[in-house]
Amino acid sequence: MRVLKYFLIAMAALCLAGFLYLRRMGIDPKGTTISQSITLGFVRKNIFRIADAELEQVTSFSQCFTLDQLIAMGKLNSDVDQRGGYTFTVFCNGDGSGFTVTATHPPAPPDSPLHWPEVVVDQTMTLSESY
Repeated sequence: MRVLKYFLIAMAALCLAGFLYLRRMGIDPKGTTISQSITLGFVRKNIFRIADAELEQVTSFSQCFTLDQLIAMGKLNSDVDQRGGYTFTVFCNGDGSGFTVTATHPPAPPDSPLHWPEVVVDQTMTLSESY
């Protein structure tokens, strides 16, 4: 029974160490960690959903709508305006025919190794990220 107890403690310690290591491990040259990559995947999914809804409205009505208007019209879920610390905004061109959807994250502390890019999609559905 004592051996089983030590084995379970060792397995728990090994799992915890692996979790902490993988959480801090950088997976690309920009220093993005695994958890950041997962969050960025969800952010990209949300930004494309917002841009798709906006493109549908621009095509149908020749008018650009704000994010709050898209949520109020039922084109988007109410939880789409924030994800993983990112805030989404829709910028409309002056003539209402073009738009840019931007996802921004608050800046990381100066000594932090984390880098959160700004993600942008325009009316051509082109994604760009800037660190």
